[in-house]
Amino acid sequence: MASKNKSQPPNTTGQVVFYTEREKEALRHIGNGSVSEGVRISVRWAAHFWNVGLRPEHDLNNVGICLFVDDEYADDL
Repeated sequence: MASKNKSQPPNTTGQVVFYTEREKEALRHIGNGSVSEGVRISVRWAAHFWNVGLRPEHDLNNVGICLFVDDEYADDL
């Protein structure tokens, strides 16, 4: 069996991860149709929340999110 020839960006490593159909559906939604992009966005969100002090053992029922937007975008919310 021939393997696919995928070019890998320099200074990166690959990893195989298996997702359930429900997880793939969520990642596609987050990534606007792309599971890969959904994963990238999710990792960026996770890094941000980690940097502001959120940890896995915290109860998410006690976490709130506050959004600040420019006035020109306020009506779109």
